[in-house]
Amino acid sequence: MKKCNFCNHTFSTRQSLSIHLKTCIFRSKPVIKRKTNPTVQKIEQIQNASDNAEIKELLREIKTEIINRPAPIVINNINNNVTITQKLPKCFYEALVQKIGTQGIADMFDQNRESTELDALTIYKKLYPSNKIEDNPVVFHDNHFKYLNDNNEVVVDDNIIRVIARKIQNALLHASNMLITESIKLNTTNKLYDVYNIGEIQNNIRDMDQMQDQISDYIASLSPN
Repeated sequence: MKKCNFCNHTFSTRQSLSIHLKTCIFRSKPVIKRKTNPTVQKIEQIQNASDNAEIKELLREIKTEIINRPAPIVINNINNNVTITQKLPKCFYEALVQKIGTQGIADMFDQNRESTELDALTIYKKLYPSNKIEDNPVVFHDNHFKYLNDNNEVVVDDNIIRVIARKIQNALLHASNMLITESIKLNTTNKLYDVYNIGEIQNNIRDMDQMQDQISDYIASLSPN
């Protein structure tokens, strides 16, 4: 049985749980309202541009936006009110292998073993199971997300949620490829759909907005101490 983490209702399959999660009324609202990225808009305009002059002008505007984009704010960890001690791994997949091993990753994909849908939040909680702020590498404080960089400085940057979602997406793709390669080698490709449901998982991880919502909602809900 699969259980919704928001309302605790149970479902017989991951597919039915996945459908339910899109409309669950107990699911918390996104913490941050993402604005339309003007740079992305201009890139889309370039794809539809009709002449070189228009393309050059759009590229000039993109370059100006990138140059003038405000840099993330760096503050002292001691003066941060919420002390951060954990750091985000450079590669979530390698961090997962170190923590639970390749068999643990395979078990995580096994829909007969897991009670909830395999999504971004599941991966994040495998690495950071504690719901205490100080045990997590990213905190939500003063209406912004903060994390510790390689120089042990606290960086205030809401874009870190998208970075985490991308790292988790890459981890899921690595794990999927590992299972696919192993199944082909052992001639057990039927397990990819009967046990691991690879197709559904790969469809889920394409939705970056949903992945960011899951991570931002969860981190914002963490409690101190």
